[in-house]
Amino acid sequence: PEYLRVLAGARPEAAPAMARLMRVTLFGGTLPPSVKAAMGVKIAEICKTPYAAAHLGRIAKAMPVISSEEAYLRPALKFAEALTRDVNGISDDAFTGLRGQFN
Repeated sequence: PEYLRVLAGARPEAAPAMARLMRVTLFGGTLPPSVKAAMGVKIAEICKTPYAAAHLGRIAKAMPVISSEEAYLRPALKFAEALTRDVNGISDDAFTGLRGQFN
């Protein structure tokens, strides 16, 4: 991605670490990468960051959500929106509901 090229020009030692961070963020953990990419697009749209929305949109299109992952999508997008819009975080009730879905 373009931001890694820019970062490599400004701080070459930071680019590999940033690339590893993106790899772990998208492909580590238990949520499917396609759902994480969709969450990133949602957050970028809420924050009105067109560059991030376009970049993550390309990633999301390359990893479409398959039918076995659809159950994760709606609650994950709701969670991403709640965290992005509310500076105080989500309510305990909302978190408890999500915990039941994702754990």
